[in-house]
Formats: sequence, structure tokens, C-alpha cells
Amino acid sequence: MLRVAVVSADLLSCRSSKLLKLLSSEGYLSNIASSSSSSSSSSSSSPSAAECIDGGPEWLIEASPGQRFNVTLWDFGQAPARLSGCIKYATVTEVSAVDRDEEKVVCGGQRKTTDRLRHVYTSVGNALRIRLHVIADSKSSSTTPRFLIRYQGM
Repeated sequence: MLRVAVVSADLLSCRSSKLLKLLSSEGYLSNIASSSSSSSSSSSSSPSAAECIDGGPEWLIEASPGQRFNVTLWDFGQAPARLSGCIKYATVTEVSAVDRDEEKVVCGGQRKTTDRLRHVYTSVGNALRIRLHVIADSKSSSTTPRFLIRYQGM
């Protein structure tokens, strides 16, 4: 049986600047906060989805030396008709010293349905940092984008 990790944000991690290391070289990052984390905090102290925009958690993924990563977006959102630009879902940054300034912005919510599943990045090195910029919980409005970022060592 093949097991693939699915990691979701914790709404409380929106306030944290810690880099979270993932132990698997293959899996998915979900922008939907886990139901246990969102329901375990009181509504008065829990940050809203809007507070997580541009302040979401950042993950570190590493593969064996010589390997690289494919990063794919699974986009279930759709931009409002009045919006024509990029909705910044995530940023992908190389960890190696050579490519540290290389940052790939992952845009989503595009108007074409053919963009729902698309390759967004292939790493140069064996380690990446991925930061999600839009975090939603199960109580977020239907206009909050829903997406998965798949990372796959190769």
C-alpha cells in the first residue's frame, strides 16, 4: 500500500515564524487547516483565515543529495470575475546557497479550468522551502481558495 503524506496548516501556525521540516520526500500541502486545530481553539482567540494571508506557515522539504523536486498545484478555487491578476497561493524557494534568491511565486485561482492541475516548479537542488500564503478553515467563506501543493522527490 502506497502512503502519501498530506500536511495541512494549523491556524495557530499562522502566527509562528518557525520553519517546519517535513519527513517525507513526497506528499501534499493543503491550505485547509485541520479540523482538530481549528475546533480546539476558542473562536475569540483563533486567527481568521484573513490573518493568515501572507503570513502562513513555511515548510522545509529535503531529498537525498542529487535528487530534485517536482512541485504541482491542484487548484480547486476560481478567481472572482473582477480579478484578473495573480492570487498568490505560495512561494517556493531553493535552499542551496547558490539559488537562495530564486523564489517562485505560485499563482492560483486562474480563470481557465485547464489550470486546475499544473506543474509549477522543478527544483535545482535537493531542498526547498514552501510557504503558503492563503490558509482557510472549514468555516471560511466559499470565496476562499482551496488548493493542494504536491511535492515529489525524483
